[in-house]
Amino acid sequence: AVILLISIYFLVYFSSDEDSGKAWFPKLIVLLGLMLACLLVLILPLDVANRTLDGGFNMSGLWGVLYIIVACYVVAVLPFAIFYYDSLEEGKGICHQICSGVIYSTIMIAAFVALVAVLYTTVGVAQIDYAAYSAELVPVTNANPAYTDATSYSFMEIKVSVIVYTIAILALVGWAMFTIFAGVGLIALPMDLIAEFAKRIKRPTAQEIAVFEADMKDRVRKLLDAAAQIDKMPTGRIKRGLKSLF
Repeated sequence: AVILLISIYFLVYFSSDEDSGKAWFPKLIVLLGLMLACLLVLILPLDVANRTLDGGFNMSGLWGVLYIIVACYVVAVLPFAIFYYDSLEEGKGICHQICSGVIYSTIMIAAFVALVAVLYTTVGVAQIDYAAYSAELVPVTNANPAYTDATSYSFMEIKVSVIVYTIAILALVGWAMFTIFAGVGLIALPMDLIAEFAKRIKRPTAQEIAVFEADMKDRVRKLLDAAAQIDKMPTGRIKRGLKSLF
């Protein structure tokens, strides 16, 4: 309930006044995305506390359910919403938008499922590197025994489940997108700040103030002249050919 209230607060605070009372579908999608992001962050300390205090919760199942919801949200819900609003055309109804959203989102889901199936059948294992140590006693001439040791490095392969592999692919795609957009943002933010500082409103000089006052006086004089001409017009007639005031 707390996460829901916080998500609603952020949605209302950053929403535009023009969208007040409408655009409920994208608002619902944004609200769901905020809630999922908060749950993914807050479930980690819950997992740590459950392991430390032996709370008895099935955190593996909870992680799996939450990431399945995230996968459905990223692969199905978001593409449908994007294609639904991109297909908005004048003269075509909502059925056209729904059909376009369903068709293109189905293509996205099929492509993602095919990618996961191909990768899982070919490289669906987790490789964990380890070092193997072995020692062997050897006879010596004195009373102290001696031994020779040998160290070998290898990989242990563990077959992962489909859910875990899907989570890994989503995490990889997410980190790749985060790296790209974060890198672009870190470069663009200083440039935007410098540009805003260079284009900031500066204090006008005395000459600029004098020019502005002269221009305003000229506009006021033209408005007074136009008002005087309007007063001289006969009632019920429209005089054409008035010159522009500015």
